[in-house]
Amino acid sequence: MIPGKGERIATIGVICGIVISLPVAPTINVMLHGVHPIEPFVFLAVPAPLLGIALLASYMPARMSADKGPLVL
Repeated sequence: MIPGKGERIATIGVICGIVISLPVAPTINVMLHGVHPIEPFVFLAVPAPLLGIALLASYMPARMSADKGPLVL
């Protein structure tokens, strides 16, 4: 239950970040030389590890509180 809530919050945050950054990205075009401000790879490659880290960050405390012992990586 706890990891699901944590992942849900992280997913909402990533979606809000992408939605906000799409219209704002062209404003930094003057600082970018030879790079398009809206790169699809970046918009997919950055959120993926963030969601993975958020899942681990909510799963590990939930596992420890369930008295199953610490997670050994």
